[in-house]
Amino acid sequence: MSMLFIFDMGNVVSHKVDVISGISSTLGIPEEEIRGYCGEDFKELTKGTITTEQFWQEFSVHFQVTIEEDYLTTCFHPEVDPRMIALIWDLKSSHHRVVCGTNTIESHYRFHQANGDYYVFDKVYASHRMGTAKPEYDFYHYILRAEKALAEDTVFIDDMQVNVDSAAEVGITSYKFVGYEQLKYELLNDSVQWETCSP
Repeated sequence: MSMLFIFDMGNVVSHKVDVISGISSTLGIPEEEIRGYCGEDFKELTKGTITTEQFWQEFSVHFQVTIEEDYLTTCFHPEVDPRMIALIWDLKSSHHRVVCGTNTIESHYRFHQANGDYYVFDKVYASHRMGTAKPEYDFYHYILRAEKALAEDTVFIDDMQVNVDSAAEVGITSYKFVGYEQLKYELLNDSVQWETCSP
């Protein structure tokens, strides 16, 4: 049976994705103050309701600093985990469809695109282009509609419990990512029900 797998990108397939610590050290603003202002995921940017230029304009007014470049881009240095890429290829070789469902912003999306980090996926669903972001139910429904897939035939992997919980509430089999080895073990353990041949 062919399944649809939805993988989160940041802290699952790619690591070292946090930009707040870099922005903090560059601008001399405590991390906790930036996180308090922006949240962990830059919600408005993530949903595409404001532009990067608007974000920095508001940021500069709030913190009374001069912004000379897009630090969201210059402080972004993700590294893709080759083991996760291999795992995704294994799933695809077993005739499953694998897509990326990511809460992201335009500059990070373009970075991954330019770097070829999305090439392993059959399709990428980016929150800022969808107008909805995890953990909103609409995020999962959007992907299910686009893929013409049923929730019960779908598997979701994410590092945030709130996202795992919301996907499960939609009816999607969901796993919290805590590391490659555990995920591989969990998927292998459940592979019989999906008729997955690849280890």
